[in-house]
Amino acid sequence: MNTTQSPYSLAEVIDIDRVRELLRTVHGSTGDTLAVMDRDNNIPIAIGFQDVCVNFHRKNPITEAKCVQASAKIHEKLFDGPYAMYECPNGIVDIAFPIVISDQYVGTFWTGQVFIREPDWGFFERQGRELGFDQTAYVEALRRVPVRSQSELSRSIAFYQNLVGFIGEVGFHRLQQATAEARLRQEIEVIQKQEDLIRRQTSAILEMSTPVIEVWGEILVMPLIGTVDTQRAQQIIENLLEAIVKKSASVVIMDITGVPVVDTKVANHFIKTIDAARMLGAEVILTGVSPHNAQTLVKLGVDLTRMATKSSLQAGLKLAFEMTQNRVVKETSTTLHRARSLSHD
Repeated sequence: MNTTQSPYSLAEVIDIDRVRELLRTVHGSTGDTLAVMDRDNNIPIAIGFQDVCVNFHRKNPITEAKCVQASAKIHEKLFDGPYAMYECPNGIVDIAFPIVISDQYVGTFWTGQVFIREPDWGFFERQGRELGFDQTAYVEALRRVPVRSQSELSRSIAFYQNLVGFIGEVGFHRLQQATAEARLRQEIEVIQKQEDLIRRQTSAILEMSTPVIEVWGEILVMPLIGTVDTQRAQQIIENLLEAIVKKSASVVIMDITGVPVVDTKVANHFIKTIDAARMLGAEVILTGVSPHNAQTLVKLGVDLTRMATKSSLQAGLKLAFEMTQNRVVKETSTTLHRARSLSHD
């Protein structure tokens, strides 16, 4: 049998709990000793072990050495055929079947702990006395070990060979499912990373497409180029309000020379932006309105009286400077007036 070590553990390719329940049902019908062992000699499933093995032979160092020898012999022969059988020096027969999935070894299925001929009671009585076993309990435990004829043993081997094959097939499909799920998780992770990258790139593009430039003191300019949709309009509002607060701006110029179409929807976006800016104490000047867009807005009945408009950015800058200078003059005049009043007092 050409097999290799599987990169997967036994627990990854078979459902240990379900196989344990299945083997309990089989044990209930046959009384057979059944076990499953992984590659590291761990035994996650152990059902119906004989008392003579557990409570006598495995507890005495001399007889335990014989058990270890038997296990080693079986392991040496495990891949010589579909199963390996060995009669230990204590006279008890064990049978092992390799669990192979896609030509990869994942574990071992054990059965046996039977006699294949009538036991030599004289041998066991002498062994019991020499090792200090409780003779009565030892012999009773030995009598509970089933004696199987060759035909019975052959039928058991055929049955368990098919059962192990079935477990391997189920494990194969489980492994395929696990592999597919792992691949799907990887693909989802890649897609999520790509979506995250696209979101970041989109955000960066939106920020680049809605720049806010400080041109002088409290004056900001936001030049807009391209189509203004709902998503971009929201970005315009967010960027503009953030810049107003950060720069303590009092006047903002929105230049739409590069916006190809200004319809009712776009105009409403601008009006919302202007209202939001005014709530933060800044006035907005709309510049770059082309004659065509102006005529379109008039035909659509869009109310532009709520905003200052200029045909060019240059005209908008001039108005912005006038607005800020007038405010500075007023504030200076008020300050001087208060100072004089205080001096008179």
